[in-house]
Amino acid sequence: MNRTLAEFQTLSGAEALLEFFNLEYEPSALASRRVAVLRQFSLAVREIDRDRSFTTETERLDRYQVALQTAYESAIADPLPSRNLRPSCATSCSSCGSLTSNSCEPASL
Repeated sequence: MNRTLAEFQTLSGAEALLEFFNLEYEPSALASRRVAVLRQFSLAVREIDRDRSFTTETERLDRYQVALQTAYESAIADPLPSRNLRPSCATSCSSCGSLTSNSCEPASL
């Protein structure tokens, strides 16, 4: 495949990048990790662009490809943080186990 930096610069989205570099990915896994992949890849691209030791466009694109593969694999391997959806002020009632602000006793007026 003959890739160019000009083509690379027109890409938008994780799927387009992965397809451009002909990298295999699992769409359902990517759906929940897209931001992490793109964030890590973006940081890697900045580092690659600062490094002037490469001499050709092809070499730069090869480094981008490795960086994207690494970002994808790292994000997929990292478990999603557990999300406590319970409001921080809520407690469980010791009698019924439901979320309440104090207890399941009716409020006195």
